[in-house]
Amino acid sequence: MRIRAPLSVCVSLILFALVAGGLGDAHALQAQGVRGTVTDAGSGAPVSAALVAVLGADGVRGASVLTGGDGRYTLEVASPGMWSVEVMRLGYRPLESLEVVVEAGAWSILDVAIEAAPMQVDAVEVAAEARRGCRALDPEESGLLVRLWEEARNGLEVVAWAEETGRYAFELMRWERMTELYSDRVVGETHTDR
Repeated sequence: MRIRAPLSVCVSLILFALVAGGLGDAHALQAQGVRGTVTDAGSGAPVSAALVAVLGADGVRGASVLTGGDGRYTLEVASPGMWSVEVMRLGYRPLESLEVVVEAGAWSILDVAIEAAPMQVDAVEVAAEARRGCRALDPEESGLLVRLWEEARNGLEVVAWAEETGRYAFELMRWERMTELYSDRVVGETHTDR
């Protein structure tokens, strides 16, 4: 069985296909953004798993991505103009507000070197006694507390990004140990994987 369509319908379908195909190419030509490489400032080695994000002039975060094993990243931005870039990675000092101008339909290159700042914490000894009130932290303790919170924030930012994009899977291993209060004797232990 043959179906014959009027010539005007055939021409309309061909024109629609050409225009739709052209729109895809037009979008590719109009895409703009920032790309580059994140490296270690000391060694020059690429830094993988660094979270790189762009922020608009209003401070609202746009696209974000983790660097690959080669330290490279590519971030598309919604519109040309001035954008801020921030880079965070566990064990490195975060970089914020690196400004870059993105031209319409162009890709700006922003290579970034970040400084290693590993957290080294001495053994923690916990002791408690019943008393009311709190004591003020000395400057060294408060500085360490701030750095610990920054590291925790960086880690949570990466986990939130990975969960939102669905690009990475994580395995959670949890151990719980119950001990007697005065003897420190282990009375129970559980281990779960998820």
